[in-house]
Amino acid sequence: MPIYRLYFPEYKLRGYERHLAVLEVEQAFGKTPLTDQRTCLEVVTPFEIPNGRLECLTFFEKIEILQDAHVHTIVPRQVALDKSAKISRSPRTRSQVEKLCADLKSVQNGRREHGYLTHSLHQYKGKFYPQVVKALMNFALVQDGDVILDPFGGSGTTMLECYLNNLVGISVDLNPLASFIAKTKVEVLNLDSLRLEQAVDKVAEALMAESTRLGLMDACMGIGVEQSVKVQAESIWPQLRAFVPYPDYLERWFDPVALCKIGLVLKEILALPNTRFQNLCKVTLSNLLRDFSCQEPSQLRIRRRKDEAPSYRLLQRFIGDLNRNATIVYVFQSIKHSCQIGDVPWFCHCGDARQLQEIPNRFLQQDKQIDFVVTSPPYAMALPYIDTDRLSLATMAFVGPAYKSELERQMIGNREIQPRQRKTLEEEFFNNRHDTSLPNSVKALIERIYELNSNSSVGFRRQNMPSLLYKYFSDMKLVFRQVWRVLKPGKLFAVIIGSNHTYAGGERVEISTDQLLIDIGESLGFQIVQRMAMTDQPAYMIHSKNMVQSETIFILRKP
Repeated sequence: MPIYRLYFPEYKLRGYERHLAVLEVEQAFGKTPLTDQRTCLEVVTPFEIPNGRLECLTFFEKIEILQDAHVHTIVPRQVALDKSAKISRSPRTRSQVEKLCADLKSVQNGRREHGYLTHSLHQYKGKFYPQVVKALMNFALVQDGDVILDPFGGSGTTMLECYLNNLVGISVDLNPLASFIAKTKVEVLNLDSLRLEQAVDKVAEALMAESTRLGLMDACMGIGVEQSVKVQAESIWPQLRAFVPYPDYLERWFDPVALCKIGLVLKEILALPNTRFQNLCKVTLSNLLRDFSCQEPSQLRIRRRKDEAPSYRLLQRFIGDLNRNATIVYVFQSIKHSCQIGDVPWFCHCGDARQLQEIPNRFLQQDKQIDFVVTSPPYAMALPYIDTDRLSLATMAFVGPAYKSELERQMIGNREIQPRQRKTLEEEFFNNRHDTSLPNSVKALIERIYELNSNSSVGFRRQNMPSLLYKYFSDMKLVFRQVWRVLKPGKLFAVIIGSNHTYAGGERVEISTDQLLIDIGESLGFQIVQRMAMTDQPAYMIHSKNMVQSETIFILRKP
């Protein structure tokens, strides 16, 4: 009988990663017992496991198959993807990149990589990392060509993973910036890499020439004194103002030098003939805006920074990041064949997960079309999504200041509510709390917070809490209903969610969002299959101190 030894990577897996690794192997090998040898998992089975199934595994450096005194080694495709991040991260010539891609064995894989390929194009709060998505897809036993839905698609982690694993990915998100980033992550992968490199060089040359002509050069580009550049910026801003959407609003959040440089970049982007390259440039610029704004970069909400906003390196950063992104495209095309990545269809929609039937996609408009759903929903009142992205939303002309608040109110889990809406929601809740619209556990939590606040003097944000929770869980039930409708019988629905807490009447109240969503799922007919804590996962994104530190993965099945 063949012996399979599946070796863990060089870096130390976190507890939940190891748990996911075991689940992957258990699904791949059926009910065959496995032995944990610390550095590897060992499986002895009378059956031969197809190489393709082993190559899809996520958390293993290599797999040795011992049979009849022979050893055959398989390297999972994820290893090449992880190594691609190391190749793309450091500035290299095209010939150096080509050599490394041809000899991936020489690239060390000593740490976990969250940002391989276009996963790294744009920072996005609340993003879950791609290996988790892939491991969950393996647990769901998806096959090439299966249709995978992420109803809270964010910046496209799930959709990109589907593309890299020959699955039809569908991403839905109400935030237009998030949908734009997600779309760009996939569409740029098949740009002609040589033409892309040439186009980046032309953009860099044009920005250098124009910034020199206008006196807007980055100080670190070798010319210019910052004080004189500031004076010059004020005089040339009228020439560039027309290229910047919502200039009156953005003038409050960028100094004149930075805003002129942004206008210069946008002017060059508009002149580009290729739409996909335009989008890559826009995403590259968007990812820089917060760092060069007057907003405090470490804060999710709107706070002005105490130090002076930098502007002297904006053009250099844009050109450097654009070069790196072009390298990513070249690296992808260099490893695409060896990783067996085909050109499967993908769909990215800016839409509402509560109304999937309204989205122009046949898989969503018809019932029972989806093979697996995996998502990381917004937490209850955890992240101000639109506030966080407001500078990019305005600069990219997606949402102006006048509509920003309205879009924020439409988002599930938002904290903003008008007094009239709060009272309407309270009346709706108390008039219907004896029906079966929400599980008893959800209603009990809302009632407890309401009673605690009613018996003490609290501010308006505390007063809003019961109504906001009622709206959040009601909205999530609508999403779960839609997932039930589109999911095929017997298929799985995986959710990654963090719990949080609030204070009511001076008392700390835990909001066990994971369990409450499980209760909602079970009330609709879903069955719980797996639940695991992600307690040892440190947040790795910017603004991590504002994020929920403990998350849970739970998996439901539609009977």
